[in-house]
Amino acid sequence: MQGKKIRNTAALWLALLMLTMSVMACGGNSGKAAGDSSGSGGAAESLSADDQETAKRLAELDRAIKEAVEGKDYGKALSMKEEMLELAEKLGLTSEYQVIADRLDELAGGAPASEGEGASTGAAAVAETTAASATPAGLALGEPIQTPFAEIKLDSFQFTENVQKSVKTGSFTRITGPAPVEGTYYALAEGTIKNLTKTELPVYDFFIGTLNVNGYTYQLGSINCDILDERGQTVSNIGPLISYDLRIYITIPAELANSPETAALSLGFYENFDNTELSRNRGDADALAKCTYSYTYNLLSYGTDNAASEPGGNPDAAAGSAEAGGNAAAGAVSDGGGGANSGNETAASGMPILALGDKVTTDDFEFTLNKVEFTYELLPEDTSSTYISYTPANDKVYLHIDGSFYNKAKRDYCVRDLPQPGADYDNGFAYSGFPIVDNPGNRSSFTWVSSYVACTPLETAHYHGLVECPKIVEASEAPLFVTLKMPDGKTYRCDVR
Repeated sequence: MQGKKIRNTAALWLALLMLTMSVMACGGNSGKAAGDSSGSGGAAESLSADDQETAKRLAELDRAIKEAVEGKDYGKALSMKEEMLELAEKLGLTSEYQVIADRLDELAGGAPASEGEGASTGAAAVAETTAASATPAGLALGEPIQTPFAEIKLDSFQFTENVQKSVKTGSFTRITGPAPVEGTYYALAEGTIKNLTKTELPVYDFFIGTLNVNGYTYQLGSINCDILDERGQTVSNIGPLISYDLRIYITIPAELANSPETAALSLGFYENFDNTELSRNRGDADALAKCTYSYTYNLLSYGTDNAASEPGGNPDAAAGSAEAGGNAAAGAVSDGGGGANSGNETAASGMPILALGDKVTTDDFEFTLNKVEFTYELLPEDTSSTYISYTPANDKVYLHIDGSFYNKAKRDYCVRDLPQPGADYDNGFAYSGFPIVDNPGNRSSFTWVSSYVACTPLETAHYHGLVECPKIVEASEAPLFVTLKMPDGKTYRCDVR
């Protein structure tokens, strides 16, 4: 009955959500920008690098939720609600994003976003006490789970009272994981996860699993998992050939932590970490067995047979990965020889080509492409005193797309409404980026929060598209082009080499 309700109200709800995200939240902050402390919830004059990362992640969620709703993948949209609210609270945007959260709850008929997880997910859920005490055969620590799309490897396991991890970058320290509570014990497995495909992989709700200690079985899922980049920032998508730290933890009773004899961790997921079937089946008694891919790590007692359980379909071994390298200085890249009128040409991919200096003109906006370059730091207009800049992770480089966005419409354009940047390296390795604009109210910073106004009617914004890539993208001579998805949905490309 509830499913019927969702179908009958989906069109109306989608319209409300899109209105909320593209108009209300934007217009509601028309007086706010980085460096402007006026108005309710205004940003402080000097926002930290942590706030920058939070805002970037919130913008990603904005787009992901919008795309999920447009694709009628409501479970996926709902799964991102809690993180969205948490990030919005950090930026003082609770009221704006609570409206979106309320719409998401209405879609589910008032059910929690993680419906079906409830008692089956998290530390408090003891699913069953099994009669068997022996640990099943499986992978040993250090052996990788190898699939055509990802490599997962658990390298260490321990019982501990503290699973928090801190990563210091410059003067900022990020802390992940729950705070220690006296008398609370955790089982903690740590390793890495790597994307072997040519596109981004979603990892915000990618697996279900069980932890079996001395025959006692506990259910767990992505709520018990942190995936961290080099800065210690949690991520929900992994770019092509990128590897991140993986941490899986769950609370267990003290008596098990103090006297473990056997321990095994089983993980199950679907092709390319698709969570549609995962969401549908997670509440079933045999949910793990239904997964296309299923593996078990023996954490304490390895036995003699360390072969992984065979995933369904017997996929071939994964392709190898390219090694990142190169340390060339940032600099402007070629426009590909497109010429002033190349916007009228069409690439083999079907996307119109833009050359430097070309304009995309519609009834509502005009975008001019100024330059494309590699950079290791994007500086604001004024660096004479304290300023905020953008720097990629240590082993990454930014592809910087510089342009001008002129608002011809009779409404504001938010940061989230601006052209969405991307890059394609070596014919298929795809990377997505994010837009920001110069902050006219504070020339030492940028406007980056997705719901903030980028430009009012008849105003021009200085646009920056930043796409973080491995350094090999700069050092290699392989084909490379950037993409710009305009507000009207049409995507253009600019050939770099």
